[in-house]
Amino acid sequence: MNNADDTPLDGTSDDDIMDDAKLRFKQCQDWEAAYRPMFKADIRFGEGDSRSNFQWSDTSYTNRTAANQPCLTINIVRQHLLQVLNSARQNKAGIEVRAVGDGATYEAAKVYEGLCRHIEYSSNAQAAYDTATYFQVYGGIGYVRVVTDYADADSFDLDLFIRRIPDPMTVYLDPSIQHFDGSDAKFAFVFTDMERRLFAKEYPHLADMGGEVALNNDHDWVTTDHIRVAEYYRMVEKPDYLTQMPDGTRMRDSEQPAGHAAAVKAMGLRRRKVSRTVIEHIKIAGEEIISRTTWPGRYIPIARCVGEETIIDGKLDRKGHTRCMISAQQMANYFYSAAVEHVALQGKTPYLGQAEAFEGFEEQYNNANVINYAYLPFKGYDDQGRPVQRPQRAEPPQMAPGLIQGLNISSQLVKDVSGQHQATLGEPSNEKSGVAIEQRQRQGENATAHYLNHADGMIMHVGRILIDVIPQVYDTARVLQILNQDDTQQRVQVNPDAETGHEQVQDPEGPDYDPSAIAAIFNPKIGKFAVVADTGPSFATKRQDAFNAFNQLAQADKDFMKIAGDLMFKNADFPGADDLAQRYHRTIPQNLLSDKGPPPEVQHLQQQLQAVTQHGQQLLSQADQEMADLKRQIATLQDAAKDKEARTVTADYDAETRRLQAITAADPGVAQVLARSLLSGLLNMPALPVMQAHAEDDALHAQALAAGPPGAMGGPMGMPDPEPASGADASEPAGAPEPAGDVE
Repeated sequence: MNNADDTPLDGTSDDDIMDDAKLRFKQCQDWEAAYRPMFKADIRFGEGDSRSNFQWSDTSYTNRTAANQPCLTINIVRQHLLQVLNSARQNKAGIEVRAVGDGATYEAAKVYEGLCRHIEYSSNAQAAYDTATYFQVYGGIGYVRVVTDYADADSFDLDLFIRRIPDPMTVYLDPSIQHFDGSDAKFAFVFTDMERRLFAKEYPHLADMGGEVALNNDHDWVTTDHIRVAEYYRMVEKPDYLTQMPDGTRMRDSEQPAGHAAAVKAMGLRRRKVSRTVIEHIKIAGEEIISRTTWPGRYIPIARCVGEETIIDGKLDRKGHTRCMISAQQMANYFYSAAVEHVALQGKTPYLGQAEAFEGFEEQYNNANVINYAYLPFKGYDDQGRPVQRPQRAEPPQMAPGLIQGLNISSQLVKDVSGQHQATLGEPSNEKSGVAIEQRQRQGENATAHYLNHADGMIMHVGRILIDVIPQVYDTARVLQILNQDDTQQRVQVNPDAETGHEQVQDPEGPDYDPSAIAAIFNPKIGKFAVVADTGPSFATKRQDAFNAFNQLAQADKDFMKIAGDLMFKNADFPGADDLAQRYHRTIPQNLLSDKGPPPEVQHLQQQLQAVTQHGQQLLSQADQEMADLKRQIATLQDAAKDKEARTVTADYDAETRRLQAITAADPGVAQVLARSLLSGLLNMPALPVMQAHAEDDALHAQALAAGPPGAMGGPMGMPDPEPASGADASEPAGAPEPAGDVE
């Protein structure tokens, strides 16, 4: 974003703005008229000491000093105030950003956080927060503000900065606000007294400004030494139109280039009249408006830090932690002064005795208060020889019991009204156990917790302002340095034209991470984000606590450094701690490093499982080999069995053949019967029908051969077919015996 101080606002005239500013300024003055004097008095009282005498009224101090009476200031209140302030410093809230929609991502939210953290660092925001908290606790209210300024002397780009407001009385905020952080303010004033020479250098055309009274009738606005400049922020609602685009997106006419409204009207798109919030930033000196610009966000860029604020009978009542302890502190100062006066008016503690007792020893008694004599002699008899009593030391000065009781009561009253007792203040108390001491400390913290809560709300509103204006301020491509929670830096490229809100280029946790290179591409215009306060100890405090815890563990366990020495020195802050952490990291066994494998117990179980698996695989391989051997043996046996069976069958056939030959030789008819039986066994059916069918086929074939060619007579070779024997079956061969019954 480029600076636009020379860009005038359209609309309201300078005279109308001045009239509006004067009216609102009077409202603020009337609203805070009763409170502002008390604010100054509370600040003075809290800072009272023996030189300023702020804790004594002017009348009492004048009367007592005139009567030569002491006016002691024993500032007990300040210790109670510092307890709240230092607790706030140690538990400062951090700006935490969360993604809530419209393309917002967790990674983009973390970039927003890092950018806010970088803005805090470059602005020294801690000093701004501490200043606001100081005035909150002492007087009831403090402020911080967010401004834009050039990134450097050679740039037109603007950056955001958080600035401290050293005097809360230079700020007036809208009296109608309802939120403690002032986020709903509609206007505000911030005043700055500039030296005339600096004012003339910045605004040369107004160098001769006279004694104008400006926003009120106070002539302190313009003097011979300075000129008061009023920054007037006001929220203005301006008309606008919202258009529903064909792709579903919504656009405002104010956010589009010239001619957009006419184009969408011609397209007949859905439109409706809305309003947009504009924050005008106007600078006023005397009766002159010296600049008119627009703040890019939608909040007045001022966050307030309130102590206690109530409205009683329609009037503002605001106070800090000082107010409740004023009377008890004044009581203590009076009793201390009275006690000192009472003792001072009493005599010293000399030796008392008869004059004769000191004769000859006057020098010793005169120096007894400065010289440590071993003994003091005295004259025991007078000149007449009468005994003389020895000198006796008088009673020392005594403080009145009433004064002592008053001192005790006043000291206890300060603790009672503040809610902060011995344990809270670090003093010895009756509590013996750690739990009891912690509970008493917590009681004291509960009594002042609202101050810390309101301080956190202020910081959260600062984050809300930053998140609101970052997309408008960082609207050009550039490389920014962001700060991570552990104070490491990371470079991010802002690209308002990127299609996504966040694109990771390199992993910050990776081994090859280069801090000097761009880690991510970030588009602040994509997504909606919300801000919450991350309350608790700062990261530096957490590191110190972690180092102390590691140190105690190292003292209790002699092997601790061998397994976690790198983690211990990683949380140390002394020079060379990082080098020690790296060296210890290289000595840690690989199995103990979280990024190098599982814990030793799991690793041991994995090794056992691996050994069992390997042994099982060996057994399975051995079993497979044995099964293959068995299969080969079975195949061999089967082959041998087949050979044996074949030899057996062959021997049987040979034996049967020899038997048939023997039978046939003895009786040819029996051979024919055996042949039929053998054929029936082979065919698994009666052999006689088959033999008859074959005989018929043979007879037909013989007749055909006997007939010869057409005209020939006789059978083969011209011979006639022989006649079958009388009474014989023509199908049976000649000489075959008749079967005796069925033969299968």
